Amino acid sequence: MSARWTKRPDLYPGWKMTPAQHNSYWRLLNQAWRSYGKDSIAFEDFRALIHARAFGRNISAKDIDRMDGYDAFKKAVMAIIQPSNLNAQVALENMPKTRLIHRICNDFPASYILCLMNSPRFARCRQNEQRASLEDLQRWSEKDLTDLRTTLCARNPEPAPAPARPAEEQDQSPIVDAGAEEEAWWEQESQKEMDAEERGAFNP
Repeated sequence: MSARWTKRPDLYPGWKMTPAQHNSYWRLLNQAWRSYGKDSIAFEDFRALIHARAFGRNISAKDIDRMDGYDAFKKAVMAIIQPSNLNAQVALENMPKTRLIHRICNDFPASYILCLMNSPRFARCRQNEQRASLEDLQRWSEKDLTDLRTTLCARNPEPAPAPARPAEEQDQSPIVDAGAEEEAWWEQESQKEMDAEERGAFNP
């Protein structure tokens, strides 16, 4: 019942971006430079300007990571390339949330996610809804999504393998619903958490 961990993507040598992001970095930078007016500013000066807008200072491109750093860079260049495209700007603004939701839904079974979403720990996120669904993740804040994923990682169960039994006994064993076992485990964990909160011993 362990989570399905995804393989970390390979990075471009010496950089913190993926090869695809590295290629996109130079392509978007050149496109933004042309839109800005390449005759009015040298390329390296323009690159320093973009980094300053994205990160508050001129940092090395090799220090831009593949997640928040690349999102900030892309937001800065797209504001020049497509200044009137509000949909693109909104999509870039929501990219950290989109990535978090994708990782949560891809790395963990739906039964784990839903059981934790409906636990007392995340009651504040459910607003007036009695029971949350996976679609509700779109309305959760980036902070709550991060908290959800961190808790899912911390609670990843690793049950010990059951001892082998003789073949004649295996045919007589009852059929066990694995999904029900998973949900029961999460409900037990949520109950422990609720008890700890009541004792004042819970530390989120």
